[in-house]
Amino acid sequence: RRVTWGKRKRPIMSKGDMFKQWSLRFVLTFLSLNAALGDRQNECSRALSRHARSIISEFVLPEVSARGYSLPDKCPLNPTLDKYLLHEKSKRQIRLNQWQCSFCSKTFKSEYFIDRHMDNKHSHGDNFQQNSTVCLADYCDVLRCELRDKGRPAAAGCSKKEMERKRLFCQAIMNKCFPIEASSTSKFLHDKFHDAFCDTLNCGVVIQDIGALFDRGSSSKSSAYSVLTIVVLVCILLFYILLYISRGLSSSGSGLKRLSATQRSYRAQLLQPAGSGVAETKKGF
Repeated sequence: RRVTWGKRKRPIMSKGDMFKQWSLRFVLTFLSLNAALGDRQNECSRALSRHARSIISEFVLPEVSARGYSLPDKCPLNPTLDKYLLHEKSKRQIRLNQWQCSFCSKTFKSEYFIDRHMDNKHSHGDNFQQNSTVCLADYCDVLRCELRDKGRPAAAGCSKKEMERKRLFCQAIMNKCFPIEASSTSKFLHDKFHDAFCDTLNCGVVIQDIGALFDRGSSSKSSAYSVLTIVVLVCILLFYILLYISRGLSSSGSGLKRLSATQRSYRAQLLQPAGSGVAETKKGF
């Protein structure tokens, strides 16, 4: 005997239940999209952070170390606050197109994929610095990361208001990392890095290379020393010229005096009577 099963009938939903169901789906979809967009907006660019880190490591930290200065704990340039520093130290490039994760020894074809792996697998626990929350990419406007990112298109035009905002942001960083009132060393580093980073945030200043930020100060000082040296040499030369002229005038004046005395004695001899000379001669005999 063949048994036939009838199709299961779906329960009939009222319009109110259908509206609630579709409303719930819409809310869940909206929340998921919002969360995804929020995560993307709050994402810290690893590429820009690498540019900022290289600039700090090459130009800031050596000078700080040479001066025996310690960056404050709240300074965003302090490496201990770098969000991705541990991840960057845990990556190893084996070949041109092969990267290896030191945490799990997995290999990847590009740095982009190993960065995604770090985000997905090693962003929690012991493989992530919990107290390091500084995204160095947020400070690229001050550190001039665009000078290191050659593939990034140059910004069209220059906004004075935007430059003013960047300068104020730069000054706040300098005051936090190098307080003027802390010590003479801190004041020196404040002035040095303020001149290099903050003063160049100007529409009238064009910088093509990151090294030029620091060559500005040394070149201006060397040019000032050169000008001062030239001025000193010119003054010394003028002094010797004037001394030579004054000695020449004094020697010629004494010569004229001797000449005039000789002329006067000669004239006196000429004016003497002719017999006085003979009488003096006889007296001598």
